[in-house]
Amino acid sequence: IGNAVDSAADLILGSVKLVRNGIGAATMICLILIGLFPVIKLLIVMLLHYGVSALLEPISDARLTAAVSGTAQAMQMLLKLVVMACMLFFLLVALICGVAG
Repeated sequence: IGNAVDSAADLILGSVKLVRNGIGAATMICLILIGLFPVIKLLIVMLLHYGVSALLEPISDARLTAAVSGTAQAMQMLLKLVVMACMLFFLLVALICGVAG
């Protein structure tokens, strides 16, 4: 009877680990999706700024074109910052999940 109880306990512990790994993977996928939306939004806004800058260049003053281009470059730096923050947050959650079990 001791062997049956030991086997059942091993089965339960294996199932718990499997569920925990599945939940961890689902959490990571959700975090990627949550971080992806702001990145896509910033990418679209940055590309729009570059496009407006290119369209304004032949018909507008050079200072206005430079201002819009500078805004696009600022958006590019912000995009890099947000991507790096998302990567670090993802890494932090992965490390916490790894340490927890």
